[in-house]
Amino acid sequence: MSITVADVMKLPSMRGARVLGGAGGLTRIVSSISVLEYAQTNAIQSELFDRVEFLGNELAITGFMNNPDDVELQCTNIRRMADIGEVGVILFYVGIVMKKVDRRLIDLANTLNFPLICMPIGQMNQRYSEVICEVMELIYRDQMAGANLVSELLEQAAGLAPHQRTVDSMLRMLADRLHASVVLMDSSRRVLNEAAWPRSFNNAIKEQLTAAEFPAPGTWGYCEAVDVYIYRDSIQTRDRHAMDLLIFKEGDALDVVLTRQSVEVVQLTVSIWSDKHDRIVIGELVRAILQDEPMKMRRLADIFHVDVASINSMWIISGDAPQDKERLADVLETILRDTKAYSASAIADIYDGEMVLFMIGPGNIQDVRALTEAIGSALSERQIRASLTRCHALNTTTRVREAFLSHQVGLPAAKQIFPGQWAYTLEQIDFARHCQEQIGRGERAVEEAQRCIAALQDGDDGLLETLECYLLDARTHVTLTAEKMFLHKNTIKYRLQRIADRLGFVPGELPESIPLFTACALDRLLRRN
Repeated sequence: MSITVADVMKLPSMRGARVLGGAGGLTRIVSSISVLEYAQTNAIQSELFDRVEFLGNELAITGFMNNPDDVELQCTNIRRMADIGEVGVILFYVGIVMKKVDRRLIDLANTLNFPLICMPIGQMNQRYSEVICEVMELIYRDQMAGANLVSELLEQAAGLAPHQRTVDSMLRMLADRLHASVVLMDSSRRVLNEAAWPRSFNNAIKEQLTAAEFPAPGTWGYCEAVDVYIYRDSIQTRDRHAMDLLIFKEGDALDVVLTRQSVEVVQLTVSIWSDKHDRIVIGELVRAILQDEPMKMRRLADIFHVDVASINSMWIISGDAPQDKERLADVLETILRDTKAYSASAIADIYDGEMVLFMIGPGNIQDVRALTEAIGSALSERQIRASLTRCHALNTTTRVREAFLSHQVGLPAAKQIFPGQWAYTLEQIDFARHCQEQIGRGERAVEEAQRCIAALQDGDDGLLETLECYLLDARTHVTLTAEKMFLHKNTIKYRLQRIADRLGFVPGELPESIPLFTACALDRLLRRN
């Protein structure tokens, strides 16, 4: 069997703990447990969070020591933990440090199916170490009970977010399970993936690869020069290309069963997720950038002579229907050629069913519009219906990954809020995602956000519809609003005057109109759902 969150709830140290929200995630597998207390979102702590390597299936303990009263920040941390594949959080010292668990936190946990577990309220004698020891002992006993390594790791991987299901992730999980370093190399002995144990021993792997003589395939050998046991075996892709799997174990070699299962899990992972993993193609560089894999990214960038640090734009093309997604590969070369006309350097590939373009530039807004038009023409010629998300000013690969995930989450809402568009900015996508999150906070939060348009929601005089078109579709242009609504320009002017009379200010003026954009967007989302 494998340990689940529900199993953890049965431990003696968890007596009296209650699941406040996210009960739908109680069946998720727990592979480890850690403490999260650097919860503030200042620059240093955000960088620390982004640099820590999370694999998912980890249960977190926190007392929200740094933000006991900031509910929005608590929700932000819950979302971040859910995004990286954590399986739940245990709250300590509620009623002491954190005075209470806000309803918004519980609603968010329910929305995400992310177990929110509260230890007994008001008890000072609780200790993190008691829960940590019992959970790790439970996991260890389960592993020693003869659980099949292959099914265990594949089941654990199935609980990861789709963007985390990679060969790199599996090797890191395998290294954690074996307490050994794992390396996958192509036929030229070029390292494709590596997972060090402990994690900080990346330099040790390089030393071992340089100094060691590898044993014959399918055997263990001892390398005295680096005092490590080495196992080597062959991994095959679907088209029968061979790679070398190397396991470096200090102290003693693994037993025969565990070794065989380790090879099997890597073989299955390569077959399922990366059938041409031995071929370093430009698509692997795209994938490394999106998954924020710095070592692999630098290695591939050197091979292709791409200055990744200078890339500042990512454009994502998403097919509207399954048949459109399947045909994006047919137009990839055409769009890449068009892109290179406006960029000093550009790479592109299909990732998760979407075409992703990375480039330096375009250098000005005229080029942005010209490239957008060129991409639209290329898609139209092939009769491919798609949408485009333009992301600019991406100064780190972490920001690139955040932008891609925001696009995946926010695009459907953006299509509802801006129905007349096919090309969106990242700012519009982020705006749409924030509107979705506002709805997720509950009816009271929505009512608060829409209070500014309450005077327009009664009656059938078309005032709210006009305001929505004016702000969201026509960018506050009267003539364009009239064209989109098939009305005379004077009719629009008359309605805008009536809207101004009811609101007490002219729509479109800033900063007064800022809340109107959110209120109108929420109205569209609620009416279309």
